[in-house]
Amino acid sequence: MRKLIVYLLISLSAFSVYALTGEAIYKQTCVACHGANGQGTVPGAANFTDEKGVLSKSDSVLLAHIIKGYQSPGSPMAMPPRGGNPKLTDDDLKKTLAYIRQTFSQKK
Repeated sequence: MRKLIVYLLISLSAFSVYALTGEAIYKQTCVACHGANGQGTVPGAANFTDEKGVLSKSDSVLLAHIIKGYQSPGSPMAMPPRGGNPKLTDDDLKKTLAYIRQTFSQKK
């Protein structure tokens, strides 16, 4: 019985890691380069508040960049695949992109 309880606690804690909101994922993974204000804090990081910037692209293009990693032309740095967190699922990344659009897009 004790082993079962320990197993359930471990399973629940593992589940909670993957049940993060888009906002929580942004604040844990993306904020280091894109900043709390979405304007970018390192060279080459996209400015999500730029009306004609990266958020003018389709979700499918942006998700491909997030999943595979991306380096903007002329940028000295590349974003690593999944923002450097390989444990993030495609659904996690979709939630995060939705949060980014909702929070920083000029076209609300």
